[in-house]
Amino acid sequence: MEQLEILCAANNQLKLIYVEGLSKLKRLATLDLHNNNIDFVPPQLGNVTQLRCFRISPGAGLNISSSWYIQKPVGLRDTAGLSNLEKITWIKLR
Repeated sequence: MEQLEILCAANNQLKLIYVEGLSKLKRLATLDLHNNNIDFVPPQLGNVTQLRCFRISPGAGLNISSSWYIQKPVGLRDTAGLSNLEKITWIKLR
């Protein structure tokens, strides 16, 4: 499992992002969490520094600044705790 590079957990009614588990996936490059019930992106996700692609659908309470939509990865650097995601090349929020 530690060799996993792509994790697609879309359409699963997830409510949170389990960063502690994700951080054990040392080769994880793509994380797809769209169409869940996630309303918070923990800043600790920034510690998953090998992440290159991230997809999430805004849940009812998810509040991500518009910089995420327009200025990737610059927008991430402006979001508390996610500044370590410098390898990220693709973010989709829908």
